[in-house]
Formats: sequence, structure tokens, C-alpha cells
Amino acid sequence: MIKKVCISVFIVLLAILCFTSVIDRQMSAFDAKGQENLNKNLKNASYTFLTFRLMNASISLLQGTRIQLQPAGVGVTIAIGEALDAVNDLIEQCSWVMLVSVTSLGIQRILMEIGAAWGLKYILPFGLLLILTGIWIAALERFRLVSTGFKIVVAAIIIRFLFQGVAVVCSQLDERFMAKYHAEAMLQLEAVKKDIDEFNILTEEITEASGEGVEEKGWFSRQWDRTKDFVNLNTKIDGLKIKFDEIKEKLLKLPDYLIDLATIFILQTILIPIAMLWFLKKLLSYFFDVAAAQTIEQKVSGTMKGLHQKLDMRQYQGKTQ
Repeated sequence: MIKKVCISVFIVLLAILCFTSVIDRQMSAFDAKGQENLNKNLKNASYTFLTFRLMNASISLLQGTRIQLQPAGVGVTIAIGEALDAVNDLIEQCSWVMLVSVTSLGIQRILMEIGAAWGLKYILPFGLLLILTGIWIAALERFRLVSTGFKIVVAAIIIRFLFQGVAVVCSQLDERFMAKYHAEAMLQLEAVKKDIDEFNILTEEITEASGEGVEEKGWFSRQWDRTKDFVNLNTKIDGLKIKFDEIKEKLLKLPDYLIDLATIFILQTILIPIAMLWFLKKLLSYFFDVAAAQTIEQKVSGTMKGLHQKLDMRQYQGKTQ
């Protein structure tokens, strides 16, 4: 009987501490760390996704570039960028991977907030209440309140701390192993995007310059100006082709960096959370196993019957004396 009372007092005190958010306040530092790491990962994933989409748009613009020239009054069209389809397709596919990563992190943030708000304050006390009811009310033994309450308590603890733990683990792995690859890949992406934007601006300037009219002058002056424009445009076009070859060479080296980024974010936002869920599922398989639940229920039931028998025996001995 004393053991039963002690367990009940412990359950009541724990439920009060949880419901009054005393334990939550003690875990505020852990929550803040997990929230900070998750926000950091979400920010990095969002920025990477935006960079991929901008790269995709810039390369698409580069692929569709047509330089309309009119040197010496003769119309000429130069098409560039058809050789970049493979790289652009890979960037587009990686952008979809980043969209999945951003969505996963957003879901994790929502679940983290739900767990912090309800995990220990409402769900865990509810499970403790079921356990307490099952211990004291023998008539409800057939509902297996003790085992059900125990499952709810374990689930509440998981909901409360799972995603904070995932965020902290991902942050530690990122700092130790993945940060350097992420920084290098983003540096290369931003450099290539800058070169592509400058190239597109340069092609627009050349096209506009080639279409400008010649001021009203004498016939010889007009021909001389057109000849100079033709030579200047040829020089600019040669420089443009050299610039394009440099960009093309950089783009052909991008797949390695793109794969690094996709791997990092798949690991952080998908594989690690799934691995931790799998581990917790294995850990909790014992608690959620029917045989284990029955064993727990039988032990509690046996303890309660033993206490009732002892109480009846003492009452019988008191009457006989």
C-alpha cells in the first residue's frame, strides 16, 4: 500500500510540474538551441533554393540569347547557349530537391512548436492521469489504462524533444563535416551566376549598339563610321565568345558542387530525421508491443491483487483477535 501511495504521489507531482510548465522552463536553453539551429538550416536551405532558381533563370536566358547585329547595314544573328541544356536540367532538378528540403524543415519547425507547447504540458499529464486511474480503480483494469497511459507518456516525451534533438544533431554534423563543402559550393554558384548576369548585360549592350543609326553626314563619312563600327563589333563579339567559353567551362564543373549541396540537404532534412525516427521506433517497439503491454498490465494487476489480499488478511486477523 505504501508503495502504491508513493507511486501515486510521484505521478501527481510530475503531472503538476509538467502542467505548470516548470519542466519546460528548465528546458528553455535546449529549446532555444534547437530553434536556432533549425532556423539556421531553414535559412540556408531557402537561400540555396533561391540561388538555384535564379541560376536556372539566368542560364535559360543565356540559352535563348540571340545577338541581333547590323554592322555596315547588314543584318546578322548570332545564337549562343544551346550547349548548356544538361547543366540547366541538373540545376532545375537540384532546385526541386531544395524545395523538398525547405518544406521538410518548415514541417519540422511547426512540429517542434507543437511539441514544445503541448508535449509536456497537456499530453504527458493526460498519460499520467490514465496511469493513476488504472492503479487506483480496479474496476477499469480491463481497459488497460496503465499500459495505455505509459505509451502516451513515452509518446509525449518523443514529441517534446525529437525535433530539437534532430536540429542539434544536424547542426553538429554540419559544423564538423559539411560546412566547408556547403560554403565552397555556394561560392562557386554565386561566382558563375555573377558571370552569367554580366554576360547577358554585355550581349544587350552589343545588340543595342549595333542597331544605332549613323548621323547624317556625307557618303564617305557614313561608310567610314560603319566600317569602324563593324570592326569594333567584331572585337566585342570575339571578346563575348571568349567570355562565353569561360562561363561554359565553369558551368561544366558545377555538377560536382550541385551534387554536394543536394547531398548535404538531403542528409540534413530527410535522412537524419528518418534515421532518428527509425531509431526511436525501434526503441519504442518494446513499449508499444502487445506482449510487453500485457506484461506491464499483469505486473500492475498482480501488485494490486497482492495488496488487496494483504489488506483482507490483516482485516481478518484483526477480527479473529
